[in-house]
Amino acid sequence: MGVHVSKDCCSTYASGPHGGMGAAVCGHAKGDQRVRIALHVRHRNHVRCIVRALVRGFISRCGEHGDCPDASCGRDPGRLSACYKGGLESAVVRQTPFLSISDLHVQYGKITAVNGMSFDVREAEMVTLLGPSGCGKTTTLRCIAGLEAPDRGIIKVQGEVLTQQPGGVLVPPEKRSLAMVFQSYAIWPHMNVFENVAYGLRARRVDPGRIRARVQEVLRLVGLGGMDRRPATQLSGGQQQRVALARAIVLEPKILLLDEPLSNLDAKLRESTRVELRDLQQRLGITAVYVTHDQAEAMALSDRLIVMRNGVIEQEGPPLEVYMRPRTAFVADFMGRANLLAGVVLGREDGRLRVETALGPVSCIGNDRMAPGDKVLVCIRPETLRLGLPGNGPARARVIRHTHLGEYVDYYLAVGDKILRARALAASPKLEGDVVDVSFEGPIVAVPYEELGKEEMQGGGHQAQSE
Repeated sequence: MGVHVSKDCCSTYASGPHGGMGAAVCGHAKGDQRVRIALHVRHRNHVRCIVRALVRGFISRCGEHGDCPDASCGRDPGRLSACYKGGLESAVVRQTPFLSISDLHVQYGKITAVNGMSFDVREAEMVTLLGPSGCGKTTTLRCIAGLEAPDRGIIKVQGEVLTQQPGGVLVPPEKRSLAMVFQSYAIWPHMNVFENVAYGLRARRVDPGRIRARVQEVLRLVGLGGMDRRPATQLSGGQQQRVALARAIVLEPKILLLDEPLSNLDAKLRESTRVELRDLQQRLGITAVYVTHDQAEAMALSDRLIVMRNGVIEQEGPPLEVYMRPRTAFVADFMGRANLLAGVVLGREDGRLRVETALGPVSCIGNDRMAPGDKVLVCIRPETLRLGLPGNGPARARVIRHTHLGEYVDYYLAVGDKILRARALAASPKLEGDVVDVSFEGPIVAVPYEELGKEEMQGGGHQAQSE
């Protein structure tokens, strides 16, 4: 988002036909510096979006224009300006990382669980470590919590070193001001809801009056108001998960760590709970690191994804970018379903790659290192395939199987000797044996060629090769 940064400029305007200017002032203290931002835009929702973005550090160079950082706002920010008290005339203001992980290594005998992980988390950001079982995501989370001692690496929170190996620094978990929600919830079965949530505060010898007020406040936040005296054994799975979450946030931790906390819930409850969890995290402005192997869960909850494979980072970025612009075949397949077609780069045309595949030449997005003659995999998402009447598309296909999934239908299509997967609305379903023409609608991405073993094809993708 573009802003003007100066010592004495606090005025701005929003261009466009709409009236009703809104204004917001955001003060954020970091060390001995004070940032004061004055904004005037047309919509109050947009003000909140921009203030949140500024607090998280999304401030770019003087004189630029930008879009609202919250895609759900959908408002044009117009022109913005800001004051930075600290003597800067014009600069890029970047918030220092709230959590910093550098060169993290964890070895179990001959097995390398984490191999040189490095990433940062900004304040109030939710970052998800996503990957298949055994990729090192939970080990990384446990190192942040202080429950694991890495063989090498540095972990900092707000600049304070909590772990440094080698170097002998390993702050114990109880002194890290972090809180963790476990997959198993780990609530005390012999205690009621209030006693479970109050346990950490009592261990810290907080005043009893403060404990009661704080616990009641947090129980209301997680939707358990009035249930403080209910025994833990009389709670549903969803209620137990909320107790575990309340027990963590009641401590007002600097960072909330969540290790697959929704995996024990049924599908429908898991979907509604992740919406509530995301809303709570945003309302409280909690910095959070979340671990899951569920791609849909990661997409719904995260500001940023870190996809892991064999102890290393395969790709990181905003959820939609990682999904639509995978950089490797593994990410393309793991992030949902993908048709991976082997092909050969023919050349470039209008900045895009031209790739020869079993479906004929395909125009797609690729990296700058791809050159004519290179072997690649073309990633085509099932939802980007369009099925039409014969004679209306570049490729002819035959439906060999279809599966109703409520509002959607999944199709397996035979295109020559290749099998593609498509997903379409269930309004006009095709039947086995139907002949259709297949076209593409949406981005198609080329990634470097690699063979994926069955154990790595976690996302349910299909690698259709054409030699």
